[in-house]
Order: sequence, then structure tokens, then C-alpha cells
Amino acid sequence: METMDMGVHIEGEGVAAACCAQLFSESGQPFSSSRVVRPKLGAVLLSRQTIDLLAGIFRSADLVSVCHPIHKRIVAWGPVAQPMTLPHAAYVISEADLLSRLWGQVTTPTQSGAGGWKLLSGNASKIPQRAFGTRVASAVPAMLKRDKDQSACWIESVASGWLFLLPRGEEEAAALIAVGDAPAALLGHSRMIAGVIDGLNGAAVEFPAYPRIADPICGDGWLACGAAAIGFDPLCGEGTGNAARQAYLATALIAAVRDGEPVEDLLAHYTSRQMHAFLRHLQICLGFYKNGGSTPFWQSETALLEQGIEWATQFLREQEKPPTHRLVGRQLEPIRA
Repeated sequence: METMDMGVHIEGEGVAAACCAQLFSESGQPFSSSRVVRPKLGAVLLSRQTIDLLAGIFRSADLVSVCHPIHKRIVAWGPVAQPMTLPHAAYVISEADLLSRLWGQVTTPTQSGAGGWKLLSGNASKIPQRAFGTRVASAVPAMLKRDKDQSACWIESVASGWLFLLPRGEEEAAALIAVGDAPAALLGHSRMIAGVIDGLNGAAVEFPAYPRIADPICGDGWLACGAAAIGFDPLCGEGTGNAARQAYLATALIAAVRDGEPVEDLLAHYTSRQMHAFLRHLQICLGFYKNGGSTPFWQSETALLEQGIEWATQFLREQEKPPTHRLVGRQLEPIRA
């Protein structure tokens, strides 16, 4: 592929797309973008580490000032588990507010010519994906009881799925994520969260909650990142932080291609890094789903996670090459013998 005056086109409007756009803008890399409007989640939970990652890209975004802080999580995980309170430093923000804040920092793109690279980051991407689960999540507004702690979040497993309740402050409805069955059905079996809310208050937004990965995840002239590359189970992984890390690697790869580094080596490195991240996520998920319950829901989802771990492990064993590059800051540096 011709690398002189190489342009880039970003498809998508999520966190990965916004991060790539800002990183390209700061580096002077010409790019264009296309953003497809889609339904947004009422609440996204951001760790302190993710806030810091985004602040390194969007220095003026000041996300903490517009987020609702969470200081603890209350967990009842397992058929007979009693609620346990644990410290938890995180922040809640609506997906619409998060993306508006990030895209508002991006400099207007420099239009790039045809024939450049594509970064595919949207859910509407046509890249085939391997899925290791069947569970679907519903996110619906819920009314937190007035005497309940706005600085806590609640996580609970029930017979046919699990519930995750995220407050957003006294002036906003909380967000309830229900996985495995309809929210009302799961609340009917709840021992904890049903007693924390006064009811549901709005339409649900559905999204896949099972781990999935693009296969292939990149090729000559294109990279998948964000939701187009890897989909995380919201219980066991923070997709926002992963999207930011993918953006650092994807934009560094484009710069290395422009500088004449071997494309085949760079794509192999990108694939390896994403596959290792996906395998770690599957392994974390497995620990939770093995302990969530013993009904057919938990058994089938656990079996599919085990299949995913076996597949990813075999992929890395058979196809992973010795590392040729390493990410240092915002640059991919070759590893010389």
C-alpha cells in the first residue's frame, strides 16, 4: 500500500473513534470521519484509570466535573450469598454526555484523499465476529429509593441472570442493567436490588452482553477497534478503557506504516495484543459465571466462555509470532535483535 501522504478514514462515533480522531489531530495525520447515530446507554461506569487514560488524550475534557462519583459497591453474587460492601472508586456518566464531551475536544478533521487506511470502530461494522455467549442486556431507567446511598452501586446474581444498578445523582434516574432475562423477570427473583428501587421508569435499550471479537481483527488497509474489534461483558470489563487503549495502538500503527515499518509485522502485533486482551477478559468472566448460579443459564454461558478460552489459547499458540514492536508513549518502536 502507498504510504506517502497516507490518509485515514474513521468509521464510528464511539469512544474509540473519538480517541483516534483526537490523536490523529494532535499528530497532524490527515483523516476524515463518518459518524452513525445510534441509541446511547443511560449510564457508563468509568474507573479512575480510564478517566486518566482519557485525560491523556482529551486534556480539556474535565470528565470528573460532570460525572457522578461511586465510592463503594454492594455485591450479592451466588445463590446464597449475603450482600457484601466493598470500596470502589469509579464515576458514572451517560454515554451521550461522555461522547459529546469527547467529540467536542476534537479538532475539525483534515479531509484525507482516497486510498488510505480505514479504522472501523462502530457496532454497524460488517466484520465477522466470533461470539462466546448468548446473553443480552437491557438498560432501563430506575427510581432509587430516597434513603439509599447515591455513592454506591449494586450487583446481584439471580437464577436466570444478573442485575447491576448505577445511581446517577439525586436529580437523575438510576440505570439498571439486566442480563439474561427481562428486567421485571430478574427483579422478581431479586433478594437485594428489588428492595433498593421504587420501580422502573422508561424504555429499555438492549445490547449484546457476551464476549465477542472480530475475526480477522485487521488486514492490509484496515483495523477494527472499539466495539467493532472486541465486545466486553459489562460485568467483567470496561469497554471504555479498552477503547482508549486500542486507539493509542491503532494510531501508533498507522504512524509506523507511514514511516515505512513492515505492514505484516505491525498487523501481527496488533492482532496479538487484542487477542491477549480478549483472552484475559474471558478468563475473568469465567470466574464470575462459574460462581453465579447452577441453573441452565449459568451452565450454558460458562460452557461458551470455556470454548472461547480454548479457542483464543489455541489461536495464540498457533499463530502468535515473536514480538517485533512495543508501544512507547504514542509510538510503536521496533524491537531490534
